[in-house]
Amino acid sequence: MSIKPGLQYDNSSASVIGRSTMKLSGEINSSNKQATHSLVFILCGISTKWKQTIAYKFTANSFCPHEMVKEIETIIQKAHFIGLTIKVVISAMSALNRSWWKILNITGKKWTTVNNYIQHPCDKKEKLYIMPDSVHVFKNVACSLTAGNTLFKCNISSTIQFTAQ
Repeated sequence: MSIKPGLQYDNSSASVIGRSTMKLSGEINSSNKQATHSLVFILCGISTKWKQTIAYKFTANSFCPHEMVKEIETIIQKAHFIGLTIKVVISAMSALNRSWWKILNITGKKWTTVNNYIQHPCDKKEKLYIMPDSVHVFKNVACSLTAGNTLFKCNISSTIQFTAQ
């Protein structure tokens, strides 16, 4: 999420806030740069209706995807420690988010086999799914439809006897 860059004194921590708290892409230290974006980490219930913001990070115009993977794994492990089971990680589909998807071998490009899960870091018998948020999926489909792109591969179209017009 974009934020207005600026520094402020925080009385509760007796410190100045507003600087980036994550490294830039390429693992470059950015603690001297003002934050332009925030990343919010929220846990939500699947079978019961609840959600709780549990962490946030400030970033400059980019962030290190390796640091993001470590942050996500830490949150999953801490949630597991208190008895919560994380089944899915949902994120926007920005290029920066896709960069940490790539580290986890999450793929879904044209002409590739979709891989949308990894081995769960807390339970080797379970899968941890990585998914885009539904708003971005809908937006991508809508853009493809309005651009006149076909959403079916030829072999799928012939199997279901679908003809594009």
